[in-house]
Amino acid sequence: MTKSGKNPLAVRMLLIPVLLMFGLTVAVPAHAATEPPAPEIGGFTAEPVTHCVKRLGEGARTTCHTSFREAISVATDGRIPDAPEDARSFVKDPVYTARVNELGTERSQFGTSSASLIVSIEYQLTGHRGLTLTYTNPTPCTSSKSDVEFSDDLTGDGWDNKISAFQGYNGCYVNHFQLSGFGGESTGFRNGSGNLGWMDNRTTSLLWT
Repeated sequence: MTKSGKNPLAVRMLLIPVLLMFGLTVAVPAHAATEPPAPEIGGFTAEPVTHCVKRLGEGARTTCHTSFREAISVATDGRIPDAPEDARSFVKDPVYTARVNELGTERSQFGTSSASLIVSIEYQLTGHRGLTLTYTNPTPCTSSKSDVEFSDDLTGDGWDNKISAFQGYNGCYVNHFQLSGFGGESTGFRNGSGNLGWMDNRTTSLLWT
């Protein structure tokens, strides 16, 4: 406050229009801004979604997550909460493979309750790398390889023609088809592959046995 009783900041703000008329500029203190910066949409910056879990069978639904570890935790109903963040490390580690398959063994032999068992993990890139789509089912696959346990069609869900590698779990073998409705060329039933070769990025529907 000056001796005249006028606020110097208020005086400067009144002078701004006059100075601008003559091409002059004046610095305005940051705290004198009249409007706050616009907030982020929703109050936060969304993280990229990279790993999805798709439940087959009754109550089928898909959820997507920002980390592979979180996706595996959801896919196993929290029974494997410590998966590595690197999806390739998970599929290459026999300890994690055993842990995933043990959940199915418990279900088959002892009738333990589990709403979610991993039956396969599909990978966006060869070598079991990139984004992942983890399939789950309430029950493991049977020992018979002549029947179809369950199926899925990728049309319109963002994974159509994007699978390059996969790994089956809990006794499941997967057949990847080129067309919707299990038509066109296919890989045949296999337990896993780090490179689908000529079927790379061509899968539209799948069968499990």
